Amino acid sequence: MFIIFRFHINLQCGPGEAAPRPNVAFHFNPRFAAQKIVRNALADQKWGNEEKETPSFPFVPGGYFEVGHPNHPGQGNSFLWPTHWK
Repeated sequence: MFIIFRFHINLQCGPGEAAPRPNVAFHFNPRFAAQKIVRNALADQKWGNEEKETPSFPFVPGGYFEVGHPNHPGQGNSFLWPTHWK
């Protein structure tokens, strides 16, 4: 059995990880030990300020979840089913 302590999803603006690294439009990183979900972006080789406000931590060991990031102009909402937050 595997126990996951953290994982991340990057919406990257181009292929590869070699220098110079492509921009990351959205970085999504749940951290189980801290019960936080960190969001961020990488632009021109510099990470922005981390957003860590997490009204609730919906992940549970062995549980199922769905992550979405709708592409609506002017909106940066993300959702975790069944919860939704900005």
